[in-house]
Amino acid sequence: MHREPSRREKREQKLIYAAEHGSFEVELLLYGGEAANLVKNGFYVNRHGSDSKKSLPATVSFKNSFKTGIPPIVVSYVTGQIETFPKVSNWAQQLYVIAARANHEKNWPKK
Repeated sequence: MHREPSRREKREQKLIYAAEHGSFEVELLLYGGEAANLVKNGFYVNRHGSDSKKSLPATVSFKNSFKTGIPPIVVSYVTGQIETFPKVSNWAQQLYVIAARANHEKNWPKK
């Protein structure tokens, strides 16, 4: 039996797709609680409006998910010096690593 994906599953699919294609942000429609949950997971969320009961457009970014600087192990993975995915603290950081590696591979393809 087929079921429709939940709002959360659709949101996660859009974020993963963006990261895999080298983008660090996505435009989504979010309720206030959804935005708050993303912030708890390390994302920056800019909702275009303030009504918490309505679904409003928002920019969700994981570009600055490493608040105190990007760890050297992440840089090594992104640049292809190592192949083991680094351990990170939250989902936003995981997506950052995926997007950064995708960007690096686009700009510096392996020879």
